[in-house]
Amino acid sequence: PDTQRQRLALVGLLRQPQLFERLSEELVALNLTGPLDNLWQAVVSTLETSPDFDSAALRSCLYAKGFEDTVQHLLGEFAKGPVLWAREGAASSEVERGLRGLVTMIRMQTAK
Repeated sequence: PDTQRQRLALVGLLRQPQLFERLSEELVALNLTGPLDNLWQAVVSTLETSPDFDSAALRSCLYAKGFEDTVQHLLGEFAKGPVLWAREGAASSEVERGLRGLVTMIRMQTAK
């Protein structure tokens, strides 16, 4: 379960990195873990130091750190998938709503 959540959070931030500033505390507090931990940490640390990065700048930075194949695979996987807010071309407001919903869902499941 954490793997899918982590992947969705990553895709949301890769598509709309400007949302990190508004959602960083909530997303980081979730302690999402999975096989993409190194990429997650790279995204978080990059956006903490460069909050004004757009999607292209974030991807370029991650590519330089050796994550090109992983980033492209993730974005391709969700480009036309069933999660509408994670699709390529989703509006920032849709992605934000999706990420906030993801945070709420995880909090409710961990509170049980």
